Amino acid sequence: MTRALFNRLSGDAIYEENTGGAITDVKFGTHPHTKDKIIYGVTDTDLLQCAVLDTSTMERKLLIGHTDAVEEVHITPWNIITGSHDTNIHIYSLDAELEWKFKEHKEKVLSMAVHISKPLFASAAYQSNSLWLCNFINKGKTSVSIPLTKPTVAAGALTFGNESFAEILAIGVQDEDKKGSFGICNVNESSARLTDTMSTSRPVQCVARPPVQSPLSRHFVFSCSEEKLYFYDTSYHGSKKTTTVAINSDRLIRHSNKQGVGHNIHDCSFSPNGLLLQSCGEDNTVVVHDVRNFSQPLFVLEHDYMGGAHGVACQWSSDSRFLVSGADDCTVRLWDVGHGLGNADTDLDHGFGFVNSEVNLIKHNQSGAICALSLSIGSDMVVAGSTSGRIVVHGMRS
Repeated sequence: MTRALFNRLSGDAIYEENTGGAITDVKFGTHPHTKDKIIYGVTDTDLLQCAVLDTSTMERKLLIGHTDAVEEVHITPWNIITGSHDTNIHIYSLDAELEWKFKEHKEKVLSMAVHISKPLFASAAYQSNSLWLCNFINKGKTSVSIPLTKPTVAAGALTFGNESFAEILAIGVQDEDKKGSFGICNVNESSARLTDTMSTSRPVQCVARPPVQSPLSRHFVFSCSEEKLYFYDTSYHGSKKTTTVAINSDRLIRHSNKQGVGHNIHDCSFSPNGLLLQSCGEDNTVVVHDVRNFSQPLFVLEHDYMGGAHGVACQWSSDSRFLVSGADDCTVRLWDVGHGLGNADTDLDHGFGFVNSEVNLIKHNQSGAICALSLSIGSDMVVAGSTSGRIVVHGMRS
């Protein structure tokens, strides 16, 4: 199931920091001139809300200005963007200098999305009907109203489409009654219009967009902390735009080992080549599917179940071969799930099984769960953040 490439993930940290709070988000830059930068947000501390680390020099710079926890962070080709519980969004230069503040939100900012090619971000705040779009170069802005009572868009439940439908914004919402809604918004730099909504029985936890080369390139995928995924087809003009895939078989998910906890999905993402889709569950399990055949998973990747509520954090390598995962068992694990995959015409072996031996495992001697992960675009470094406040960078060998 996995290939014996032990020691690919270096156990020795090349950078380590204890921030004194809990890590909320961490990201590597994804463009050639930002690939060496790591940005991270922190909560539960008065000393540090967010910082940027240059891995080429190991120089850390604080991002000054926020007065409360930073929930979400982004590095764009132009700027660094941070959203905070202090209700503000800050735009910094790539040299970590504060350039200006977006102050339209009245409640703490929980969710942000950045357009795939334009200097445009969308943002939503706690129990707020106003969803804002802003051009962070010329500062143009517009808003759209979410037609629910005290709606909240969770971090990870707001995303723009890929290059083939980049002017569509997907919005996953929780309302005042703990129910949910999924919405589609047509946007440009000067206007936004909500064009479709559907109600869900539970709050939407995550929304994923596929890469443009995926067989599902015109779909959004979302989950409502259930044992199933929803697929919304943006190109379908009939009444049934949404289909579901259940991931709830006792044969696939080891309920008996998880104290009855199922694979309630809190995060999902496509591999960069668009052929694979992973879902992270509260049972500390990652389920990997071939997007051309959902009859059964390709792999089920397991962390030790510790009874926590954080589930698994997961990221793909840029070549779609590896998944790196972290959980509340205080380990970072590297899995070889895509070795030998080619283009969209390649047939995959659909033999199924649990993966009991990972390519590499690092134990973090700490009390906090691994809650945030990111891989460098060259897949030569992985950064892990924990609820106990540690940021650790590991190298990856070829």
